[in-house]
Amino acid sequence: MKEKIVVTNLCKSFNDTTILQNINLKVGDRDSLAIVGGSGSGKSVLLKCISGLFTANSGSIIIDGIEVSQVYVSDRPSVIREKMGMLFQSNALFDSMTIGENITFGVYNKISQNGYISTDKRIQLNKLAEEQLEIVGLSKNILEKSPYELSGGMQKRVAIARLISTKPEIILLDEPTTGLDPVTAGNISRLMIEIKERINATMITITHDPICVSEIAKNIVLIESKTISWRGNIADLQLVDNPYLNSFK
Repeated sequence: MKEKIVVTNLCKSFNDTTILQNINLKVGDRDSLAIVGGSGSGKSVLLKCISGLFTANSGSIIIDGIEVSQVYVSDRPSVIREKMGMLFQSNALFDSMTIGENITFGVYNKISQNGYISTDKRIQLNKLAEEQLEIVGLSKNILEKSPYELSGGMQKRVAIARLISTKPEIILLDEPTTGLDPVTAGNISRLMIEIKERINATMITITHDPICVSEIAKNIVLIESKTISWRGNIADLQLVDNPYLNSFK
């Protein structure tokens, strides 16, 4: 399988506190990887290094052959920046925007010129928002609503609709089911797999939710003591005796 993301000897610290040390990770094209670990283990920090929200202190991150470990997302080449989409734990919807505007935010920024966009383009954006809502199982009747008018599960689906509106090749999920009831969490996990297959994306998921792992992951890595202590696939979980991993069986 072609390698989409290669992380080599990655180290990350904040001031004098080391969070990650000698992280080595390869993610194949169209793979679905779950990164698990206890609270404070550094799994979200790793995801943010890959996304470009953080830069590494040392080591390498190569995405589609391009080194990006020392480059923030805003300064990355557009060919890399436009490949990636991230779903934040908090959903990160803009309360000052309608649902439709939230969904098309990334596309709007890409096609607008100095903040101006033609009427025809606005019509296209509205149609795009409707299409994305249909994909995530929501009615177009909510297009003019504000995020605070929706339930937590609906907000998560809107955030997913925004994520996929730019058709990213790499999807990064930060605790996608946190705060959701078990039924909704299961529905969101299955939806993400459907979307991954629809757009042929590579997906990395940070989670502590066993249901999410069982629904989403093909491969798993465990971060303990600042580094990757175990890696394998779903079937391999049954063969390992680890206090943390046992909860995912």
